[in-house]
Amino acid sequence: TLGILYLDLGFDLKVLSADLLPYLPLFGRALLQTGTSKEDFVSLTQRIGRTTGGIAQHRSLATKLDDGGTAAWFFLSGKSVPGKFGDMLDIMSDVLLDARLDNRDRIRQMALEEKAGFEARMIPAGNSIVDTRLKAGLTEASWVAEQLGGISYLQFLRDLVKRIDSDWESVEARFRQIRDTLFSRGRMVVNLTA
Repeated sequence: TLGILYLDLGFDLKVLSADLLPYLPLFGRALLQTGTSKEDFVSLTQRIGRTTGGIAQHRSLATKLDDGGTAAWFFLSGKSVPGKFGDMLDIMSDVLLDARLDNRDRIRQMALEEKAGFEARMIPAGNSIVDTRLKAGLTEASWVAEQLGGISYLQFLRDLVKRIDSDWESVEARFRQIRDTLFSRGRMVVNLTA
């Protein structure tokens, strides 16, 4: 690794109920883009840039070959030099446990960006979007993928933007429910490459 440490923290998505799944793309962004109780989004971003080689979130969905079940994980990944590894762990702890999930304006802005981005991709990526929708009926992993990035997700985003304005408390409660349910040591995997 040429002296770079790579850390992946994985959390099993199977602990979440189906109605929480469409929130995941925005939830992942909110962890890194809303700030914490100690620092705003800009300060957090600068801290990540100063002390790490980057911290990112992503999801992994796959159908298991052995039993046909689904492997579904949410990952928070980062990389750093050994001397800054402790700083990276502190940042990861801050975003996992203290992200500003109550930052209504920022989350509304992210929801609008997600919706606009999806709508802009509809024509150039139409075949892919239709493919995702068709596959949703074949496997659980494909159904989840459609909830997180297909037509169902677009419909969810359109409704969510309205609900952020009319019923923010319930939206915030959903984000907190995801954090409280998902981030558990008992259902976590850690991968460190050094």
